[in-house]
Amino acid sequence: QYCGHKFADDNILAGLYPDLGRTAVKTAHTSGKTTWNDQHVISAEAIISQLRKDRVISSPSQVFSWEMFQLAGAHKCAEIVLAAFGEAKKEERDYAKKQYDEAMNQIVFNNQDKNADGHLDDGEKFGSIQWVRS
Repeated sequence: QYCGHKFADDNILAGLYPDLGRTAVKTAHTSGKTTWNDQHVISAEAIISQLRKDRVISSPSQVFSWEMFQLAGAHKCAEIVLAAFGEAKKEERDYAKKQYDEAMNQIVFNNQDKNADGHLDDGEKFGSIQWVRS
């Protein structure tokens, strides 16, 4: 059981990276694999880590609007999946990383629970933060 963030799913991933939607690619990664769910979770954890590193949030519970990270999550998931294929998929992996970086740089982070009380106060609903990652 998992209780945490998951920003994208296999439908979004396959829309951006059609080959990753193919059963043959999933089973080439891991025998019997039917979804990229584990990689989506790892992707979300990487995004949360990046937000913490950049001091945008201090706790994962401060992220209320998961939708704003949907594209970044799909690109990060693709990067993680493609890394498992090594040098054979290096070009595609580098493309996914570039797309992830661009998606993260375009996010205007609003609806952030700044005081971490579990509720969006009026000031938190209408405020926003945009940051540029280095």
